[in-house]
Amino acid sequence: MLIKEKIAQDTKYAVTSDVAEEDPETTNIIIQRVLHEKLQDAVGSPNLNLELFVLKKINKTETDDFLSNCCGTRRNKTAKYRVMVVGGTEAQEDEWPWQASLRWDGRHRCGATLINGTWLVSAAHCFRRYKDPARWTASFGVTLMPPKIERGLRRIIVHENYKYPSHDYDISVAELSSPVPYTNAVHRICLPDASYEFHPDNVMFVTGFGALRNENISQNCLQQVQVDFIDTETCNQPQIYNNTITPRMLCAGSLKGNRDACLGDSGGPLVTPDARDTWYLAGIVSWGDGCGAPNKPSVYTRVTAFRGWIASKTGV
Repeated sequence: MLIKEKIAQDTKYAVTSDVAEEDPETTNIIIQRVLHEKLQDAVGSPNLNLELFVLKKINKTETDDFLSNCCGTRRNKTAKYRVMVVGGTEAQEDEWPWQASLRWDGRHRCGATLINGTWLVSAAHCFRRYKDPARWTASFGVTLMPPKIERGLRRIIVHENYKYPSHDYDISVAELSSPVPYTNAVHRICLPDASYEFHPDNVMFVTGFGALRNENISQNCLQQVQVDFIDTETCNQPQIYNNTITPRMLCAGSLKGNRDACLGDSGGPLVTPDARDTWYLAGIVSWGDGCGAPNKPSVYTRVTAFRGWIASKTGV
């Protein structure tokens, strides 16, 4: 397999192709096509240093290692733009490799998101009554039973400003008892910059093992659903959440209902891709009025508002 790396300013674009080394013309055609697709939304001209162009041959194991160590990559993309979680579908292996299940005494309680080999991000309210790390485990994979990998928790850090019953500052991080190895099925999400702003045209997915309707029954297979970003002004309207949405929250779902997170999805990821199909953690499932009700979308902890806090606790 061939890989060509082009470094433009601080950005590296990598393209792979199953083309024999002795066929450089075909290789170049494929590289140009893929680069065009990946860069079609880029603005301006990159500064290129031709001395930094590299063409080398690597095997499949090296390719898998390269992709697995890049944050926000998905090897199985069958759900990319597929429209239950409420109103969605079952996820396939490798689709959402950063998804974790948090279990108290072996029972699924909340979702979480892997941000590096040893740290998870979740919701603060998941640990309100359940504080002992020794009784928690984290599992990875698209099924609760059997899981791909399991780890204990070494420690749990809840945001200092979280005060129940308020939903504000609903964020926590948890350190795994030992690192998880990155594979196609288990690896980290990317974290957005604090300055990133979300827009109605952003593609967003929420995933989780929670109920499919208003009942506390977890699903053994991970569920996924595409949701719409709903701006704060709209979400604060009287018929929706009547000015209870703070700058540290964001809304996503459907104002018509039927596409939503539900019980058991708390702490799990709301994710969005950039133009190059790299996925970022936009939100953490926090609260909502029912599951899939009209004018009652789910409310998520806004990750950009806590980018500095996450870095201060985890180094990520």
